Amino acid sequence: MTLILKLELELECLTNSGIAEEATKLQKADKEKDKEIKLLEAELKRKEKALAETATLIVLREKAQAIQKGGIQRTNDKRLRLHTCYRSN
Repeated sequence: MTLILKLELELECLTNSGIAEEATKLQKADKEKDKEIKLLEAELKRKEKALAETATLIVLREKAQAIQKGGIQRTNDKRLRLHTCYRSN
């Protein structure tokens, strides 16, 4: 084998080795990003659930206040209907 051919083969091996190392680093970084995304999605889901619960509590509080003021009546289809005018105490 000529010296040039040996050097070319050695260079190719080093290049392939460098590419493999870089690919491994990128795969590791990709896995870390996937973990971070999963954590953020779980946090978002938890916060959305808390927001929905808070909105429900606000609506229920407003309905309770309206009932106390006499501003809600049952309709024929058994739903509660808010009236805009309240009785004065």
